[in-house]
Amino acid sequence: ISAVYNYKIVGVWQVADAATAAKYGYKPGDFRLEDTNNDGVYTIADKQFLGETTPKFSWNLRNDFRVFKNFDISFTLYSKVGQLSSFSEATNSQLNGGNVFYDRSNFYKIPYWTPSNPINEYAGIASNVGGPVSWNVYRKSSFVRLSNMSVAYNLPQAIARKHKLEAVKFYMNVVNAHVFTNWIYFDPENKNGTSGGAPTPYTINFGLNLTL
Repeated sequence: ISAVYNYKIVGVWQVADAATAAKYGYKPGDFRLEDTNNDGVYTIADKQFLGETTPKFSWNLRNDFRVFKNFDISFTLYSKVGQLSSFSEATNSQLNGGNVFYDRSNFYKIPYWTPSNPINEYAGIASNVGGPVSWNVYRKSSFVRLSNMSVAYNLPQAIARKHKLEAVKFYMNVVNAHVFTNWIYFDPENKNGTSGGAPTPYTINFGLNLTL
């Protein structure tokens, strides 16, 4: 099931909201959930449809062409659009498998809320993700990936035949060349890179084809 029914995050509780936040079981710096019926408590009735984890649509494009007679260029693009992915990193509370020793561990830099930096996209350090209800952070993870790009040079046939060869081709191939996305912290398709796993590799191959 790809549908996401959860509590909608509408910002971060600010210092001026401390009294109201406390009524909901939170404090300034914690994410603020939408109370859809304004009854002063978070219940299952406040959950709403946020989107889906499967893309609304996807597309692929491959193009091969020759330039300057001897150069071949090809590339492949593919895209997934409209899907949601969990982004618990924004809570600033579940790093390193839940062992939150901020003064004794290293991790990639994540923005965080403070009274002097009252942002709404990221919670404060050690924010409360529990409280009276369970929820998660979701963000759009649409992307366009340049998954493959190749450049080849074909040696002129007259030169190749001087060396008793029918054809000579030098080529370079790049796999996972680039990802165009608003998603931050590594790969929108492979979140293992954010939790100690291996991110999607970027590889470059060089080669030579000889035709006798």
